[in-house]
Amino acid sequence: MTIGENIKRERKQKGLTQEELAKKLGVSVMTVRRFETDAREPKMNMIKKIAAVLNIDYIFLIRTSLNPQIITETSEGIEIKEMSKKEAEQLLEQLPQNQLLEAFQNLNEDGQNKVIEYANDITPKYKK
Repeated sequence: MTIGENIKRERKQKGLTQEELAKKLGVSVMTVRRFETDAREPKMNMIKKIAAVLNIDYIFLIRTSLNPQIITETSEGIEIKEMSKKEAEQLLEQLPQNQLLEAFQNLNEDGQNKVIEYANDITPKYKK
C-alpha cells in the first residue's frame, strides 16, 4: 500500500470524512484528496500531524508495499528490523527510481538524450 492509501484507510477506520480530516489538519480538502490519491506526497511533519489527528503511530502511514520486511506490527507495538548494509542496498535496488537510474546509466549518450527529451515531453501531463 502507498502512503496515500494508508492515510485513506486510517481516516475511514476513524470514521472521518476528508473534510473533517482537512479541518483538523488546517489544510484544504483538495490537499487531503491529493495525499490520499498519491497526487501529492506529504512531508514528514505533515505525516506526523496526520498520525496525531488519527491517534496512531506515524509508522502506520509510511509503511508501504516496499517496507513490510522492515516494519512489522507485533502485539507489543511496532518492530523495526535491523539490517546489514547489503540488505539495505538490495532493498534500495527495488525502488523504481533506482531501477530507472540503472537503466538510464546503461544507455549510450544518444539513448540518454532521448530519455531526457521524452521525460520533458510527458512531465506536464503527469506532473505530481
